[in-house]
Amino acid sequence: MIIHEVGSVQLWIGECAEENDVLVRSAKPGWWWFHASDGPSAHAVLRTSAMDYEQCRVCADLLRAHMNKKSMRVDMVCCRHIRLTEVPGCVRLLRGPRSTFIVAQK
Repeated sequence: MIIHEVGSVQLWIGECAEENDVLVRSAKPGWWWFHASDGPSAHAVLRTSAMDYEQCRVCADLLRAHMNKKSMRVDMVCCRHIRLTEVPGCVRLLRGPRSTFIVAQK
């Protein structure tokens, strides 16, 4: 598990399917979940219900960097709207995600 400080809160990023499941299981309903839009990726959870624009941008960029991508679309949704499936590391979204496109900073 990788932990980043984002302002006064933490972003936790899973490094395998089992850690991704732990993140989802331990998340509070108001926290925020991040994932690449276009395929498999690490799951990330921002441990706050009061996310601002800058925290959103930083979290998406940290996930992009973790995935070693120059750019990628990142989905985010409040944790109350995700459920684990029987497949380790997979979730089902109960509500459509909000997407943000992140480009690597120069």
